[in-house]
Amino acid sequence: MDLILLVDDQDITENSPRLISKAGLEKIESICTKLVNGNILAISMYVQMRSAWPNVQKAIDEFTSWSYARSVNMFFVISVEDLHPETITYINFRGFLNLIITCDNEEEKLAAISKMIGSFNTLHPESKINISIWPESNERLYTHRRFIELKSININIAEPLFGPAKAGSTSLPENVAAQFKSSSPCCEIANKTIVINSKGELLICPSGVKGMDVGVNLFESSYEQLLMYKGMCTVLAGKTNTCINCDYKGRFQWEKKAGVQVEELINTGKSMGGAAPWNVFKMENIPQCNVQELGSSEQALYLEQFKIRLIKWAAHDAQLPDSGNNLPSVSIETPVFKGAWLIPCIESVLYQTSNRWVYYLLWDGGDDLSRRILGIVHELGHPKLKVFFFSNQGIARSRHVLSAGAVEDYIIPLDDDDMLGATIVEDLSGEAILKPWASIIRAKRRYIDENGVLVDMDEWFPFENRNYQHGMVTDLHNHCQPTLLNRKAYASTSGWEGFPDFYYAGEDCDIYLKLEEKGAIELYDKVLYYYRLNSKRTSHLLKPEGAYEMWRRLADKTIDRIGLPLQRVNAQPPFIYEQKSMPVFTKDMIDFVIAFYEADEKELHYAQRRPVSGQMPQYFELTGYNSFVQKFPAELVPFSRIELSFSCEQHVEGTLQIQITGSAMGNVVAAGKAEWKGKQEISKAVSIAIEWVAESGGQDLNLSLTFIPARHNSATIKVLFYELKEPILFARVFNVEKGYSKRILNRCIQSLRKIGIKNEAIHVIDEKRSSSVNRNKGFSLTKQPLVCFIDDDAEITSQEALDTMLAVMAEHGASLIGPRLITEDQKIFCADPFFNEKQRPVPRGIGESDDGRYQYISEVTWLPSTFLIVKREVMTAVNGFDEMYEGSQMEDVDLCLKARYRDFKCVYAGNASVLHYNNQRNDRFAENYQRFVQRWGNHKNLFKQINSANQ
Repeated sequence: MDLILLVDDQDITENSPRLISKAGLEKIESICTKLVNGNILAISMYVQMRSAWPNVQKAIDEFTSWSYARSVNMFFVISVEDLHPETITYINFRGFLNLIITCDNEEEKLAAISKMIGSFNTLHPESKINISIWPESNERLYTHRRFIELKSININIAEPLFGPAKAGSTSLPENVAAQFKSSSPCCEIANKTIVINSKGELLICPSGVKGMDVGVNLFESSYEQLLMYKGMCTVLAGKTNTCINCDYKGRFQWEKKAGVQVEELINTGKSMGGAAPWNVFKMENIPQCNVQELGSSEQALYLEQFKIRLIKWAAHDAQLPDSGNNLPSVSIETPVFKGAWLIPCIESVLYQTSNRWVYYLLWDGGDDLSRRILGIVHELGHPKLKVFFFSNQGIARSRHVLSAGAVEDYIIPLDDDDMLGATIVEDLSGEAILKPWASIIRAKRRYIDENGVLVDMDEWFPFENRNYQHGMVTDLHNHCQPTLLNRKAYASTSGWEGFPDFYYAGEDCDIYLKLEEKGAIELYDKVLYYYRLNSKRTSHLLKPEGAYEMWRRLADKTIDRIGLPLQRVNAQPPFIYEQKSMPVFTKDMIDFVIAFYEADEKELHYAQRRPVSGQMPQYFELTGYNSFVQKFPAELVPFSRIELSFSCEQHVEGTLQIQITGSAMGNVVAAGKAEWKGKQEISKAVSIAIEWVAESGGQDLNLSLTFIPARHNSATIKVLFYELKEPILFARVFNVEKGYSKRILNRCIQSLRKIGIKNEAIHVIDEKRSSSVNRNKGFSLTKQPLVCFIDDDAEITSQEALDTMLAVMAEHGASLIGPRLITEDQKIFCADPFFNEKQRPVPRGIGESDDGRYQYISEVTWLPSTFLIVKREVMTAVNGFDEMYEGSQMEDVDLCLKARYRDFKCVYAGNASVLHYNNQRNDRFAENYQRFVQRWGNHKNLFKQINSANQ
């Protein structure tokens, strides 16, 4: 089933009531989330572009962010009169694959299209964009011949979903007619497609049941309304713009023609087929009662009816999740002990709006009714329903067996008397894509009685973020279904575990505690689970006293597992913890981890390689018609690479060129270039390799920097510079020097040995992987209660600095501590880190003289990992550094926020200093910062400056 949206770019206005307006994008995004991710519909959107080029560019940008994530097939429709060469390039650059060009039959216009497409293909031979041509009519024979000619010179003319009808002339040569017949289809809107306009009004709908009114807004109530109509409404002859074997007329307008409906819609533009049944799950549609209390004949009838519904479901929705795409799959897992409400439990899984699930059921030696029901499911032999039969072993061990046997990306636990909301797989797996750092995604639930009727009552466990004290959760009771568990995170734990003396219950609270050590718990504010109130639940057997005892045991067990120096002091949640007295830390209680990446590249001492407090940077705009020119120190020659900082306000493509010339003769002695292709950037580091073509002769040199925009691009970029006595670029200059990286590393190691650190306490991870990966691997090798992460280009110059930090750590109760970082020329590199008003992590005093102003102690929001001492329990509680950060930026800030979120304290010890040469490089700041903001953007409280009496 396909859903086609017909849109005009002029509909995209700020306050338009139409479906595709800026405000309406949220609505269509919600629709796409429900309809695409769940494989219900293939959604195609045809956008008529009629504006001037700058507005066309903006309109394309409007669709970029959400169309990729929602698997919407975008077709941009542009008349030849409105088409510009940059339009094709920009659509291709944005990653869209479909462009439709409309034109009449004038040979001149067809020739212009041919030239434009041919030029584009020459410049972009790697492009996969499909370009379709729609003529206004089929009257002239040469139109079809022209299309065939275009194909013959390898211009990519894809088949349009809407296009010209069959050729009307019988005088076509046989070979031409055969080519045309196989390559240019007629307009084939049949009984598998819904077409709506930008208001959400029906234009074309599938045939089936009579009675739908013209112009009904399919999204007026909810997306379920669309699914109700799907396949059950009629084409109202003479009332809707029905397309049956018709000519293309104007902008998405069709005249009804006599003809036979085509049975199958052509595959062009289809992303995926629908998989869910038409009757979307609603609780009232599933028979519910306590089957255990029925008489034998009534019970047999109930089971027979379930069997019939199960067979009908299997015939309609037999698809397994497609492993050929990147969408996550989910295992729904139910230990079965009671049969009273097992049937509605199972059916709530069958009618999910997404087919990306496999259902695992394990009979845990329960009652005879549950055994009979599972026998029916097992007899069906459906690959999406996996049934196992065990003797009674308890709920925790049953869950453990199920999760060990399943292979899907995520887990949804389901009790045998509860029910899932219809969109839980779709919604929670979609949320998991957006929040890959989460180990648990928790949604809301509601209560139902024994007959499935909603019961209004307050939630037992609050739907809110968990609270922590000294790294330990205080409200262990704050957990419940529904939850989506990350399989990878689960596999790194000991799995489901319960208490034998409590019927192996407590496993749900326990897995929460273990998984929040592996990743975040994220809340999804939607009811997706129905908890059945009945007298047979295990919780009734436990009673409050039993629950409190379980929580006490789990709290104490978690404290021991993480290694927290805490003592629980009360008997029921919210728990309160006191810190145990700790021994005085010494240097012998520290393991040192050095993440090393050998690059054999030395950073040269260029004057303006770092920002300086009090000096405001400026930006020089490179337009393509000008150059930035400055003097360049001859003592840096030769060098192999220069790194510059740029920004741009929109999408830009082009080439950066550098020339080094003699200031007297103007002869070129070195040159380099780098391609620029990217979106809007606040700050972007660009590395340019330099090739020397002549000797500099020790003479004064000039450096000139030029930007040459691509032909289709009129945008500009800006380079960062300082206005001192004369303009000078903010740059870092490097030269290849064999063995240099090893010498830097050895200098770091020797500084540790000089202060008495033993070799067995120094762990060097020499792998060409990210700092996060190397540091985590190094931590796994450590044993001491403290771990110090130190960069290979840092040097601790005295034991006094280390002793000072350890004393401050003890005095101020710090779990993470870092020193004042200074450069080799006694300038501040990093002091008293904080977040600025744009929520960017910045240090104080950078570039200033180390004159004593920053030699104080303060609690801070984050610390750099250049030299960072961390208590072992912190690394265990927050699962170390996030390995999804690439390069060597932001993973340390992320670690500090994870620690502070759990109530660990970060302290800046400005009364101790460590030398930092800053020889490392990283041009991935933009990507890393984007991930950081995505992860922490909603936690504003963690960015606020922390007041300190010691400052």
